[in-house]
Amino acid sequence: MSRPPCDELTPREQKVMKLLLLGLSCHEVALNLCRSVKTIQDQRRSIFQKWGVGNDVLFVHHAYEHGIIPLPKTGDSNDQSRPG
Repeated sequence: MSRPPCDELTPREQKVMKLLLLGLSCHEVALNLCRSVKTIQDQRRSIFQKWGVGNDVLFVHHAYEHGIIPLPKTGDSNDQSRPG
């Protein structure tokens, strides 16, 4: 059995991952964690390599697939896909 994807990441990479999944840019993550943008970009690249993803869409998809971020419930009151 393979390890959960979060277990493959260092504690710092896990923090970066969570902030990126919240929609923060690398610049915003850097400000939040008091790190340089280059450091955050390097950690993002490392996360992508460890997860085998090449872009932001696959990054988020991987997080959904592995339960790191939950799928929205159908019929959720925040669902904007159906008219009022």
